Amino acid sequence: MSSAPISQADPQLQLTPLEKELFGHVLACCRQLNPSPEVRVAGGWVRDKLLGLESDDIDLALDIMSGEEFALSLSEYMRSVGAQVSSMGVIKVNPEQSKHLATATLKLLDVSVDINNFRAEIYEPNSRIPTVERSTAKEDALRRDFTVNALFYNIHTGKVEDHVGGLDDLRARVLRTPRDPHKTFSDDPLRILRAARFAARFGFKVHEDITHAALVPQIQRDLAQKVSRERMGIEVNKMVRMYDRALQAFTLLCEQWHLRRIVFEVPEQFERAPESEIGLVELEKLEVRAEAAEHAGLTEACLEGMKVADMLVRHERLTGEDASMLLLAAFLRPYFGYRTEQLKDGKPSKGLKRYSTLVWYVVRESLRLTQHDATLASDLLAHAYQLIKTSNLHAQVATAPGAVPATATAAAATVPEAAAVPVLTPTQRLQLVTGTILRQTGASTPIALLLAEVILMTARIPALSAACSFDVSLGAPAEHATATYVYDAQLEISVRDMGRFRRYREWIASSSHLLDLQVWKMTPLVAGTDPQLCALLGIPTKGGPHIGQIVQRMLEWQIINADKMLAARNAALSNAPAPAAAAASSVPAAITDEQLKAECFAWVARYKHTFEVPPERGAKAKK
Repeated sequence: MSSAPISQADPQLQLTPLEKELFGHVLACCRQLNPSPEVRVAGGWVRDKLLGLESDDIDLALDIMSGEEFALSLSEYMRSVGAQVSSMGVIKVNPEQSKHLATATLKLLDVSVDINNFRAEIYEPNSRIPTVERSTAKEDALRRDFTVNALFYNIHTGKVEDHVGGLDDLRARVLRTPRDPHKTFSDDPLRILRAARFAARFGFKVHEDITHAALVPQIQRDLAQKVSRERMGIEVNKMVRMYDRALQAFTLLCEQWHLRRIVFEVPEQFERAPESEIGLVELEKLEVRAEAAEHAGLTEACLEGMKVADMLVRHERLTGEDASMLLLAAFLRPYFGYRTEQLKDGKPSKGLKRYSTLVWYVVRESLRLTQHDATLASDLLAHAYQLIKTSNLHAQVATAPGAVPATATAAAATVPEAAAVPVLTPTQRLQLVTGTILRQTGASTPIALLLAEVILMTARIPALSAACSFDVSLGAPAEHATATYVYDAQLEISVRDMGRFRRYREWIASSSHLLDLQVWKMTPLVAGTDPQLCALLGIPTKGGPHIGQIVQRMLEWQIINADKMLAARNAALSNAPAPAAAAASSVPAAITDEQLKAECFAWVARYKHTFEVPPERGAKAKK
């Protein structure tokens, strides 16, 4: 994150007109009170303003009043002068959310403002929930996590107040704690994760004392025992949502501070999933076991995947969920292929066993992220492996003599009773398998394709020692002297696989028409109970298992004939292309809805004898 340097010994903050107006109202309210409190802006807003960054995170700190008392007075004043103010709320004490003192909150001039008094915090040895007392500004600064977050802006004097050396650390771009970091982290071990996030977000160097404290076994035990999984997950989620900075945070956390085992906790018991559940290719031979979970090779494998994902995020300019889920799934790639039994109240179910993937478990149970995030991360990896496997089929089709475009044209809508089930050509099978995968992957298809590249670029790379850095762009170790593996043959295979997959990805984007058609949104041409279709098949329109089977066959035909479906859709949106124009492109000339139905119905009819049609009412009684 770029920011302006701090060169002045006594820096002056450049306030926006809105901030000047807001602080003017606060000062006017203070003058009406007796005794009059002294108000300062604390924490992140001061840091961001000094770095030349925009900030709407305004926290007011008071010396002689509680936040709730001052907020009531400020609300009354704002209404008396006709200024915009919302109703006041109070955030109750919630230690699990790091709220150790009730905080008043309201909106002034449509800006969210939190108000509290200066406080000191006294921690018991086995808890991160402190006893809170009112204090001075200096004592309040000392209790904060890092010096750069412990600065105050006095709105009465217009001066920045620094009690702990935060200005010098901002100038030096160093992250340091106001007190001995052993004390800071022992009081609240979550601050270790915040250290990784802040250092990565602002590009700060981490003071060596922080690293020494983060590696202390007792502090790591405190992190595992005192901090809830929800709070860890919130910090990890904030890290992956930094996109191009996430890798730096994860590297600090896992490689330098050895916290992967604690943060990305696995259950005590898990097992290798059956082949049918882990995708279609052989996975890396990485042992993922609880007793060996801090193995450097596994940490390196996680970070190698994230390094490639980071490169792709930058190259593709990804943001939002696409970027965060690609990074998280790439990091968890070595966990894929394992499963754990779902427990109820900590006990296995008595009936049918239910399993979740280890990736799902880590995201949902260890990090307490949403069900959506857990399912998406797990599914992205499964679909990525399926796409890699299917790229082998594409390579065979592309090199086969006489390869033809995918089509399943039927000349007529009447089919003999004993017609054979269609035998798919390799090209049709490729189209159908790919379309089926993309329907499962949905709108996340582009990310699954990128994740497949991550897998291919890292699957052949053995875990390296800490002394041997790996240059992803070159595909070779930077220091051969410390590497104990032979890379040439492995990298040759990796390059070959990557080339094959990228040709498959290009085929999906340009020739299959599946992305243009957004195949994951595809619905059947007609309902399974369509009278015309059921009459052709000679089956009843009432419900039954045959209706779902009919719909499935329709969707198969539509996937195989995605080019025709796309041409029909385009024709419906605009004028049909002229024959010459259609011939010059890969999209066929426009086809009418009736032609589509006729061809699709003929295809479905060839499966007639496979449909499970329920007997008519009374049929059993007649017998």
